[in-house]
Amino acid sequence: MQFQAIESFLMVYETQNMTRASERLFATQQCISRQIKGLEQELGKQLFIRKKTGMVPTAVCHRLFPEFQKMLGCFENARNICGDDENKLAPKLTIAMAIGMSNYIDFSFLSLLVRNYTGHELLIKEVSSADCSKMLHSGECDMSFLLEPFDDTMI
Repeated sequence: MQFQAIESFLMVYETQNMTRASERLFATQQCISRQIKGLEQELGKQLFIRKKTGMVPTAVCHRLFPEFQKMLGCFENARNICGDDENKLAPKLTIAMAIGMSNYIDFSFLSLLVRNYTGHELLIKEVSSADCSKMLHSGECDMSFLLEPFDDTMI
């Protein structure tokens, strides 16, 4: 059972609407639907009745909701504990990319970064070209990738 599926379950339960759940989770409806169907298959029970007006929780769904809330809460606590330790140990490598630049970044480049910066937390921010330059100049990022050449007016 994946925690993303549990998170999707909880959001669909709370909103009783696939569209609103997907918007709040920043995921596609298809992704949320697949996760719910996967949970239903794994548990062997129908969790929601799908209607034109929305998603209606079944009786078993109502019983699972508080249990899944507890599970997700415990998982988030564990992730926070690990994150706290990781932040103390792992240096950060922050990269600013101009909006649209990620379309040109190749997977092998990212693999090379991960290999060369083992043990670092890799943080990529997609911002405007002007903000890329400002972030690099102010030390807010370690690297910056622009679509157009550097210009002093950007600072």
